[in-house]
Amino acid sequence: MKYRLKISDDVAFPCGFTLNEKGEPRAFGLLIEAKRAQQPDSTSGETIGQFLDGRAAIRMVGWVDNKSPLQDEAGNDVPAGADALAALYDLVPNMPGLVLTAYLDATGAKAKLGN
Repeated sequence: MKYRLKISDDVAFPCGFTLNEKGEPRAFGLLIEAKRAQQPDSTSGETIGQFLDGRAAIRMVGWVDNKSPLQDEAGNDVPAGADALAALYDLVPNMPGLVLTAYLDATGAKAKLGN
């Protein structure tokens, strides 16, 4: 017999991070929507990026507090979306790992303390 969760496979969560600017941390964050998927298997050969883009179907839908760390060539803030997420993956070396960590935290069960 096969089972499934009674709750939606759709998840939404923030992914907060800081970037060092001349020794001072500056806070930013992404608002993400995704699909609940089985965790990646380390022996499958699937990369973090392949998992996030494929089975997890990660979509960046906004900036936390509408604060973008990116600007275009004209100096304008870059709007949230696929291009912004791809740019972050290119410009911030550990960004895919941060998104994966936030995803796993958002899709996993949490312990309930107390009654």
